[in-house]
Amino acid sequence: MWAGRILEGKEIADQYSRLYPEDDLLVRARQACAEGRRADVEAIYASLDPNDNPLSVRWHILKLLGHEKQATEVLRPLAHPGVPYMLSSYLHYNTFDPGPFPEVMAVLEREGVDRPPAVDIPFKCPTPEQTSIAVLPFVNMSTDADNEFFSDGISEEILNVLASIPDLKVAARTSAFAYKGTNTKIAEIAQELGVNHILEGSVRKSGNQVRVTAQLIKVDDGFHLWSDNYDRELTNIFVIQDEIANSIADALKVSLNLSSGAAGNLTGTQSIEAYEHYLRGMSLWHVRTVPTLKQALEEFDTAISLDSGFAKAHAGLALTWAVIEGYVTINLEESQKKSIEAADKALSLDPNSVEALAALGSIAITQFRYSESLEYFDRAIELNPSFSTAYQWKAGLFLVKGDTQSALNEYQQAWILDPRSRITGNNLAVTLHYLGRKEEARKIAGDVLSFAPDFPEVSKILMHMAISDGDCESVEKYGNHLVDVLSKTTNSTPVYIDICQSEDPDLRARGIETILSWPGYEFSLPEDATLSYPEDLVFMLVSLGEFEAALEIARKNRDYYGHVVLTRLRNDRSANGLKFYCDPRVQELIEQTDVPPLEGEDICKGVS
Repeated sequence: MWAGRILEGKEIADQYSRLYPEDDLLVRARQACAEGRRADVEAIYASLDPNDNPLSVRWHILKLLGHEKQATEVLRPLAHPGVPYMLSSYLHYNTFDPGPFPEVMAVLEREGVDRPPAVDIPFKCPTPEQTSIAVLPFVNMSTDADNEFFSDGISEEILNVLASIPDLKVAARTSAFAYKGTNTKIAEIAQELGVNHILEGSVRKSGNQVRVTAQLIKVDDGFHLWSDNYDRELTNIFVIQDEIANSIADALKVSLNLSSGAAGNLTGTQSIEAYEHYLRGMSLWHVRTVPTLKQALEEFDTAISLDSGFAKAHAGLALTWAVIEGYVTINLEESQKKSIEAADKALSLDPNSVEALAALGSIAITQFRYSESLEYFDRAIELNPSFSTAYQWKAGLFLVKGDTQSALNEYQQAWILDPRSRITGNNLAVTLHYLGRKEEARKIAGDVLSFAPDFPEVSKILMHMAISDGDCESVEKYGNHLVDVLSKTTNSTPVYIDICQSEDPDLRARGIETILSWPGYEFSLPEDATLSYPEDLVFMLVSLGEFEAALEIARKNRDYYGHVVLTRLRNDRSANGLKFYCDPRVQELIEQTDVPPLEGEDICKGVS
């Protein structure tokens, strides 16, 4: 992507050479950044003599490299009491942020100067490429199909070990295992998952002997950096599995020049049957529908009945109870209690269970314990920087706090780690929609629909975006698809088509009246006509300016969905969104549901 800017970089160099012929190092650094040659810029900075080169050159190059903190510290010696003339001279750069320098800020305040926020420096260097890897499911070469769990387990445990290494980005299991049984080329997999290395392998079992073959491939040139065979006698299958996984991981650390991570919580059970139920439970959990979540609970319960000391199974149970309340109406107090109990049990068996920590963080959000929630997620990410669910749920925390941009950043990181996660892609699309970035939202949602056509959430968001665009033909397409996927007994697609009719207020009013007449709004229940969650209906009606109907939906669903509806409203900063959120009747609803107020800002100031 940087190759196309080479001519642009040369034009920059020519321009600056004419204006500042003596500033050759900075010119060369700007040109190199524009052409994507980050390493050259780093070499230029390393060659600078602090005694010969002015601070402005060092400051500019650090800014080009994205080292904002170091750039600030370079200028720190210029800060001193009184009038910091030398430091203030940097104010003529619109990329200079005076915020870290109290001396300058005091002068600006004294003189009544309202300085615009600093802008990002143009022609910034590309960020350094992080070492990254996807562990593909090892191929079962044995004639015994029951040996599949062993080959999957090898892949899973290698991934667990690698994921604990801070310097390494590891594609999530969900995404890597999506290629199981396909003939997709390595280069295509790497591009889709955003990684620069692929680990693949095979398992061949014969009698009481097993051979595991693994190879590490560097994607850009297809070069095999490392390969090895592991021959073992099957005395204890899990000991062998963990031993081989650790051996392969250790070899990869050397090949990729990585620091060591924690050994990780590997299989954690001696029961083959318990482990199989756990793997099935996690696969079902990722699908994220009411039937699969209920099945996941059964799988984890079965695994625990076979091995009560299996930490991962308890953690899986905690994860499932933490999310199921968002898909079907259940007793919140009971589901949250079960999630906490399962997470606590998992942590008593494995204090570093990132899944259990994430579950506790999720429950803390619903109980408005936001500070605790953030601590849980940050601890999980510290233990496993590649655990995408922690980033995804941390994004959810930012959403309920009304910090949409921070939520977007976390969702994007989760999507980078797990680009085949249907729920992460869906939530990313929703957040982009909140921010008014419809085309990006539509693209992400379309990507999810392409690999998960049976996932109703993403068809729902696409249908709602079509309504806001007045694209009634697409409303019909996605609505009918939802009716099929959710097995609805009533096809309410025509109701949504009526609401889409922006040129016919009578039809729209008829559609809204029908929605308000529905006795229930259970998205997943076949007998409920709705093709939306209550919060979706509220957002849709608010965007159309139908405030009274939106308020009625919010009131009708206050007891169960109220905290979701009312906290998510904070993210709609459109004129209609702010007008509705700041309505005294909505604020009264917020107080009734005990939703904490927004921190640090009054978004209703000046809204009439």
